[in-house]
Amino acid sequence: MEPNRKPEEKKGPETKDKRRALANRIIYILAGVFALVPLLAYLVLLPILPDFLPVKYDSMGLPSINVAKTSFHMILFSLEGVIGFVVMLLVSRVAQGFARRTYRTQDGMGSTQTALAVMTLVGAALLALSWFLTVIPLLS
Repeated sequence: MEPNRKPEEKKGPETKDKRRALANRIIYILAGVFALVPLLAYLVLLPILPDFLPVKYDSMGLPSINVAKTSFHMILFSLEGVIGFVVMLLVSRVAQGFARRTYRTQDGMGSTQTALAVMTLVGAALLALSWFLTVIPLLS
């Protein structure tokens, strides 16, 4: 072996797994940010929201039940993204437990973890979008 030669870096499955784990971690962080956006927007928009907000409509499309903007219902609605994110984290842990028993290779397990991370991200994004689609029309 030559003294000036650098040892070759391993580019096997370890680096692929580390990259996949880092990508999954970034996806979960993005999902957490998406989950917090409705709560932060609620806190920012609280002074300009009307005092009472419609939460239920009748068959004619007219508001039949209104709640105060600081009521438990509106706070819970703003926390919907955070609750959904936590539930998806729990579901992904359970699914990973089942996947460990199913897959004999690490590659299949990595694909499952990535799919669960992406589903968590999509779920958090959809919950944030639903909050904005519901609250933004109330501001006009």
